[in-house]
Amino acid sequence: LKMESREFYFELCRLLNSLNNSYDKYAKRNGIVSNNLLWLVYALSDGKEHTQLEMCNHTSLPKTTVNTLIKDLENNQYVTLKKGIDKRERLVSLTEKGKTYANNLLKDLFDKEDEIFLKNKKLALQFIDNFQKFDELLKILEI
Repeated sequence: LKMESREFYFELCRLLNSLNNSYDKYAKRNGIVSNNLLWLVYALSDGKEHTQLEMCNHTSLPKTTVNTLIKDLENNQYVTLKKGIDKRERLVSLTEKGKTYANNLLKDLFDKEDEIFLKNKKLALQFIDNFQKFDELLKILEI
C-alpha cells in the first residue's frame, strides 16, 4: 500500500469518523440521542465508582458535557453521586435502575463487539497497540 502523508491522515480521520458513525447509528437506533451518552453509560457499566474527571479521561469528552450527562442520568435515577476523598470531586456509580438501563442499552452492542473481537483478536490487539503509539505521537498537535 503506497500512501503519502496527507493521504494517510485523511484516511485515518475518515476511518475514525466511520467508526464513530457506526456507534452513533447504534445509539440512535436504541433511542439514545447522543453518542456521548452512549460512551458515558458504556464507561460506567464496569460497575465501579468514577469521578467525573475520570469519566472525562476515559471517554475523551469535555467536562461540561460529562457534567450535563451525569446530571441527566441523576435526574432519571440512573446514577448516584457521593462525596469522594477530595471534597470537590464526587463519585458517580450506576444505581440498580441504572444497571438495568445500561444492560438493556449495551447488551446487544457488547454481544456484537465480542463476536467481532473473538474472531479477530490478534488483529484487534495489534490495532490497539499501534493506535496507542500513534495517539502518543500525535500529542504534538496539542502543543
